[in-house]
Amino acid sequence: MPPVVTGTKFGGVRRRRIVESSAVTVARFLEGLVAEAQIDAEMLTRVGTTVVGREDRAGSGVVVCYWAGEHTLVWADPEVIDRIGSMNDGSTARPLAEVTDTLTAGGFDLLATADMRVLSGPPVQPARIPKGYNHRWLTTADADVALVKAFADRSDPVDVEEAALDDLDNFDETAINVLTAADDPLGETLLAYGSACDWDWDPLFGDIGVLVDPEHRKAGLGRLVVAHTTQQLVTEGRIPLYRHGRHNLGSMGIAVGLGFEVATTLAYFTSPTSGD
Repeated sequence: MPPVVTGTKFGGVRRRRIVESSAVTVARFLEGLVAEAQIDAEMLTRVGTTVVGREDRAGSGVVVCYWAGEHTLVWADPEVIDRIGSMNDGSTARPLAEVTDTLTAGGFDLLATADMRVLSGPPVQPARIPKGYNHRWLTTADADVALVKAFADRSDPVDVEEAALDDLDNFDETAINVLTAADDPLGETLLAYGSACDWDWDPLFGDIGVLVDPEHRKAGLGRLVVAHTTQQLVTEGRIPLYRHGRHNLGSMGIAVGLGFEVATTLAYFTSPTSGD
């Protein structure tokens, strides 16, 4: 069933602010976004804010906001549309602070904010392997997946979820590479991990995940495995995609250092539905 779209027509000035060096990549990313939202692709090229009711979110109380160029797109449980429809605006892209204030005042809780980034140029060459570590590639073979599972089991669940390793029963990662200690000859204890999976909205994008043992952070290991994953994706003709929580300064630093530019910023809100 198509979504319920509320609000005004989308007039205004055509969007001009997009990262110049990655305009084509960002444009393809936004095509995936609008296709998933089942909305007019021209919408994101114009200034404004649009609230879209999604039937597949009915009863969830969920609201997700995306900032792309000069347009703010709000996906919502249709049952809460009457509480947030006032945010529709054909001339203003409501900023994160304003949307947050409006939704929290209306009884919604902000659960997370994140940046989704795309590579803006050629991949950065991976650094030399630091002394004391070994680097190797893994596959989706059972023995390798068991190593990843053991790493995930001893890691913080929040970090595991951010690395998209919280569903290892459906492990379909690519460009998997890891670092282990040099004194671990069998490489059975992973200390840093990087890989990519198909982005749900466009499989040409490789959605990168990274996980580093807390005792081995701030040594450049996360950047190293992400650089290898990024390089492999580009070699395969795919587009690297990197997302991180805006609070995660370490992950943000990896993205910036490897040349990833923000394609969109999103915020995830939830509350009881209007029918509860």
